[in-house]
Amino acid sequence: MKVSENSYLTNIRVLIIMPCTSYSRKEVMLMISPKQKISKSRRDKRRAQTWKIAMPNLVPCLKCAELMQSHRVCKSCGSYNRREVLKTAE
Repeated sequence: MKVSENSYLTNIRVLIIMPCTSYSRKEVMLMISPKQKISKSRRDKRRAQTWKIAMPNLVPCLKCAELMQSHRVCKSCGSYNRREVLKTAE
């Protein structure tokens, strides 16, 4: 398996351990252990990338054509699905 330099596998060392000789077959067990400790700051920076919040999709209101979030009450006219839900002062 080819591993690029930016891969997380570059920071892992594989140890081959031979178990007791009492086994009938020679079995090999692979243990993976990190080469170095990853600091909390570096670990948290990596994990923070997956939780980025995307901009909400804006759609025009079906009643007043004002931009709004989908499946929400329109703030300008107070309607949801072409029905008036909130009374707005006009």
